[in-house]
Amino acid sequence: MIIEPAQVADVMAWAIAYGSPLPRLQYKSIIAQIVVAEAYVLREAEGGAPLAIVGCLDIVSGQPGEIFFLAPAGGLGRKLVGVCALSRRLLVAADSLRPAGLVCWVRDDNPQGERLARALGFHPTGTGAGWQQWRFVSEPGDEKHRQDLRRRR
Repeated sequence: MIIEPAQVADVMAWAIAYGSPLPRLQYKSIIAQIVVAEAYVLREAEGGAPLAIVGCLDIVSGQPGEIFFLAPAGGLGRKLVGVCALSRRLLVAADSLRPAGLVCWVRDDNPQGERLARALGFHPTGTGAGWQQWRFVSEPGDEKHRQDLRRRR
């Protein structure tokens, strides 16, 4: 599996690969996030269609970074484990740079989103207006990933 910085073209390639399942306004929002956030695309092979796009958006200084994750509506199936392993490394690095931590938002009617949030290490913390807030919780084994990532910088 390959991970690389996401570009606007990756959002369009994702839409084509999965039949453009989102409303137009959501694509505009995702593209805006790709432009201003630290975002990555995950692919099975070099030059292949995007499996998922993950990023961290810092909306307000001192507040938790907000994670966004674009994945197929039907889930990732067997690819979930590989995508989660790579994404979790990114989340550990992002979490270590943000004292307020990381959160993500999952729609109440999105069981695949809940499953993905849990698989990535998020835990539910609250609900409101049809959305659930989830907070990233680092695990003891994540410290090794933090040290590895610091050495590479």
